[in-house]
Amino acid sequence: RHTIFRDFCREVPAARAVGAEALVDRYSEAVREGIASATEVHGASRLLAELRDRNVPTFINSATPTSALQDAVKARGWDRFVSAALGAPEGGGDKVDNLAEIAKRAGCTAAAVAHIGDGANDASAAQRFGSAFFRIGGEGYRDISALMPVLLARLGLPAPATCRICEKNSKLDALPYGGLVWSSPRWLLLHASKPTGVAGHLMLHAR
Repeated sequence: RHTIFRDFCREVPAARAVGAEALVDRYSEAVREGIASATEVHGASRLLAELRDRNVPTFINSATPTSALQDAVKARGWDRFVSAALGAPEGGGDKVDNLAEIAKRAGCTAAAVAHIGDGANDASAAQRFGSAFFRIGGEGYRDISALMPVLLARLGLPAPATCRICEKNSKLDALPYGGLVWSSPRWLLLHASKPTGVAGHLMLHAR
């Protein structure tokens, strides 16, 4: 983005008056706000939580500048799930360089890395590095929720614990409460929609 805005300022006098770095800052702030409020790909937080709870080192690999990426990850609340968020290196490079750093930090070979993404550059980076690639969208998996059992199986991990009501609650159009478990004149025991990374829970509610 620094290169793009520098070129933009050379061509557009009004932008030159503002300055490339100021425009980069404005753009970065807009990106942070957008990421923090955007609807996530279905199942993303749950998969990250599952991997964290099973001690699988998980990283974010992005072409976004590292400082802006880390701010966005914190704003999203995903810093509690991942070992690190690696963005575009300051001195140049691409996602292959980040994959090499990820394998080094995780202490594993390229073949042991599972790279998940939705773009051609994600697929290219995985191929050049020698890691498995899982595509989201297009001809790949419809969302992270659909990918989860496949990815866990490849990692040699059992499927996440769940139940019939939890599965119902996980749907995008689910109501806040999955069902009434027990009731009395004073109390309702409800099977509530699970928080991120939790298979399910009960909520005692006063009438």
